Amino acid sequence: MQNQISQLRRDTEQYDGAWMPTMHVFVSALTADLDTEKPALKSLGRWTLVGHSKKGQYWYDLQTLANATEIKQTLRPFVATDTNVNVLSWLGLAPLGWFV
Repeated sequence: MQNQISQLRRDTEQYDGAWMPTMHVFVSALTADLDTEKPALKSLGRWTLVGHSKKGQYWYDLQTLANATEIKQTLRPFVATDTNVNVLSWLGLAPLGWFV
């Protein structure tokens, strides 16, 4: 049932009131931040630019129901072929000992 709800929310882009896990998306090297208002990117969920470095690495928080593979596939047309995209789940950044 949860998978059907997730798919329906993604298809209709109706995320109001939905809890969504945060994925941390690191993209390097970019010359400017992503236009997260483009329909394909916006369809993934709620984007927040966390920061960027002078070397062109950008870090976004993305509240989404999509998995890491879906995020990377959606981003590919919007970045150069040599751009590196890394996606970590919110659990991937949990401090050591948090689960103990």
